[in-house]
Amino acid sequence: MYVCKPGIFLRLFCWLFMLALLPEIFFCFYMLTQCAVDERTIYLGGGIIFGALFLMLFVRLVLRGIGWLEYDNEKVIFHLSRDDEQIVPWADIPSALVRVEKITGAIGFTFLPGEEYDKKAFMNVTFGYTGYRDFKRECYRREVLLPPFKMSTKEQEAMAQVLEDFFDDVERQVEDKEGEAADTGADKKGLRFRVGKK
Repeated sequence: MYVCKPGIFLRLFCWLFMLALLPEIFFCFYMLTQCAVDERTIYLGGGIIFGALFLMLFVRLVLRGIGWLEYDNEKVIFHLSRDDEQIVPWADIPSALVRVEKITGAIGFTFLPGEEYDKKAFMNVTFGYTGYRDFKRECYRREVLLPPFKMSTKEQEAMAQVLEDFFDDVERQVEDKEGEAADTGADKKGLRFRVGKK
């Protein structure tokens, strides 16, 4: 199994950012008691915003853990948190329940609720993860991610079927119109056909 998990630098940055919010929170609530009445709203808002960011990072880093993934030739195991993991075969990425988005410097996965997943979940694999380049290369090889203006094999097969149906429909309509023109002796130059649903 190949592993793609957060690197030391990314984890260290998240922890330092979370700890750097603590003095800001204490400063905002301290200034709330020391400042004039008309300035209290600013410090209250700052304390609430910094406190919410701190709680969000604390829950993610300490309680849930940062997400990571493992993959081999058959499947990808997404560890969304310490207790939640999703096992998805490569053939099912992307699908109606697993969406993939290429973001600058990251690959985003969205798990939609359905028969296999009980809740909506997200996971972003960024360039700060160890093994990110190898995982990205594997995604391109398996056509999970595509270069700009390129269609996957599944999309090409679906498009070929749609075009084949379209041209069969056009040929049938032309033959019908030619048969009608031969019966009535109408001029073939004025022949027009409409392509659409039957």
